Amino acid sequence: MEIVDYLQGKGRHSVDVLLAIYDLSASGNVSWKDVKQWFKERGKNVSDGTFRARREELVELGLAEKTEGADQLKFGVKLTGTGVETARVIKQTLEKLNALENAETQK
Repeated sequence: MEIVDYLQGKGRHSVDVLLAIYDLSASGNVSWKDVKQWFKERGKNVSDGTFRARREELVELGLAEKTEGADQLKFGVKLTGTGVETARVIKQTLEKLNALENAETQK
């Protein structure tokens, strides 16, 4: 995982939040609660503030859009077409890098 960790940076939250929304988007709108559970299932943690900051960045980049919620602080998020394609490419790249790294360690 060293190569993947290097590519994602020390915190990894930007890529992880994008991939979490991508993985969860089959069920429709994605909420903070969904993302928090996704991280927990992978033995990771992300704060509410970090999630909100990454979500805002994704919206600013045109990779995600906010969806209606109960109040202004509890809206959901979903990926745009560009966001879906970006997440798909990143996920495929990470899978290939993991396979390469595993092949190297088995030599």
